[in-house]
Amino acid sequence: MTSLALGVLALILAGPGEVRLIWDANSEADLSGYKVYVGTNSGVYGASVGMVGVLTAPTYTVTGLVPGKYYFAVTAYNTQGIESGYSNEVSTTILAPPTGLQITSQSASLRWFGVVLLAMTSENASAILRYRKLEDGAKQ
Repeated sequence: MTSLALGVLALILAGPGEVRLIWDANSEADLSGYKVYVGTNSGVYGASVGMVGVLTAPTYTVTGLVPGKYYFAVTAYNTQGIESGYSNEVSTTILAPPTGLQITSQSASLRWFGVVLLAMTSENASAILRYRKLEDGAKQ
């Protein structure tokens, strides 16, 4: 493997603390898979956070991200374990969820970056918070 034939790497905010990465498949015959990297500084990545095989779609969801700025890149590796250089870098900022919200009725909802936070109060004034992802075209 002498070059990286990955297309453009893109990302989608998938939910609280989640980023979905999508890229074009590599077309080399000896391709074995991809490695996904995350860093908190541009161009500086730690160990691979995930691996994707060639028989699956070239996509990976990074989970467990806390609020902050993140940078992502992908590499391809062949059947001999030789790894390419990094793809283009994409970045995003994971925001902290809203705080200090008050429920003034028995139930409330808040749309926050494609996620709906639902809150319901019980008779003893405690609150139960749940969230669900909104899919494209989903009714609210």
